[in-house]
Amino acid sequence: MPLPLVTLKPIHHRRANCIALYFEKNASLNALVLQLPQVKWSSTQQCWYLPLTPQHYAAIQHSLGTVAQLHTTALR
Repeated sequence: MPLPLVTLKPIHHRRANCIALYFEKNASLNALVLQLPQVKWSSTQQCWYLPLTPQHYAAIQHSLGTVAQLHTTALR
């Protein structure tokens, strides 16, 4: 079974630069994302997001890197 796809994109939300996480509804991914530091849900963007910092990016890679395919092209 292929790994679920999580797309990371930079967004400007609530006057801050953030990393947005987009993925299809998945309870296990949601549980892992909720453990990330400072993660919040955006109703307007329909995604999870957290501050755009190297530390938060590393936390995403550490938490999701083995259970999901991370698509990070937009962050480069």
